[in-house]
Amino acid sequence: MTNGTGSCMCAEAWLAVFKNFLMFLSLCVFACLLWILWLRSIGASDPTRDGTLREPSGCP
Repeated sequence: MTNGTGSCMCAEAWLAVFKNFLMFLSLCVFACLLWILWLRSIGASDPTRDGTLREPSGCP
């Protein structure tokens, strides 16, 4: 009986650790995707913004 509960507790502990790890991993992936999208939007809009702001006479 004690052996069964011990193994069950061990499995529950591993399951909790696995769930936390999966949650942390998904958060990291989500943050990485947001970071990449933000960098891409900045890279796509920054050069034109800098060009129009710094030298408005050069850009028609």
